[in-house]
Amino acid sequence: MEFAVTPEFVERYETLDDETVECVDEAIHRLLAEHRSAWARQNRVAGDHGSAWLIALRCSDDDIALYWQEGPDEEIILVLLLKK
Repeated sequence: MEFAVTPEFVERYETLDDETVECVDEAIHRLLAEHRSAWARQNRVAGDHGSAWLIALRCSDDDIALYWQEGPDEEIILVLLLKK
């Protein structure tokens, strides 16, 4: 499965500590393998720039929100990563 990332995703990803990066990476691998599953599509959000899916993660002591979209060629686009 092909995937792309937005600059906003990269900006947040680069601020994570190693343990959180490992947790997020595991979720990304699962998303790429199971992007049509209920787990991957547990929450849909809509905004001014279209809609995306939200995956809520618990990484160490942090709550992480991973936003993704499915592109026109069925590629996965990692849109945003928020640390709560």
